[in-house]
Amino acid sequence: MGLFKKVLGKEKAEEAEPTVAGDAVLDDTTSGSAEAAAIGEAETSGNGHGTDEQRNPAWKAEARKLSDKGQASLESGDSEDAVLHLLEALKIYEANEDERNALGVSQSLGAALYDLGRQNEAVSVWEEIISRGCEDRPTYERLIDHYEGLERYDDVSRVRLLMDSIA
Repeated sequence: MGLFKKVLGKEKAEEAEPTVAGDAVLDDTTSGSAEAAAIGEAETSGNGHGTDEQRNPAWKAEARKLSDKGQASLESGDSEDAVLHLLEALKIYEANEDERNALGVSQSLGAALYDLGRQNEAVSVWEEIISRGCEDRPTYERLIDHYEGLERYDDVSRVRLLMDSIA
């Protein structure tokens, strides 16, 4: 099960509960280009032989663009917009089984969710990505800070041990 599905607890995006920031993302009303990107369609030339897009699929460019927009929104303090873009990028990466980029986007998605006060969702994202072998120390540190604030010291110890194993 992909991270997008696991975090939302749904098999399909359109079945997800509406969120404060994510209605447009979660209802599967993507634009034609985003929809094509999500399923990995490549543009072809009129001669039926295709173009360079088949070697570098359109979905990669679309996912990267959404990821960059999400990161820029997060850095500018617009966490709501960041969640929208990052969820779309994550959906595309997972549809195309690009685990490495899905993990990278998920790290930022967790931060954006946390900033919006959606701590449970953020923690779910971070726990999932460390279970998949994330080597990003700040992700572990965010979890440790969160668990320390809740005085959940068993979880603090567990995450510290996991973080020490990546060093």
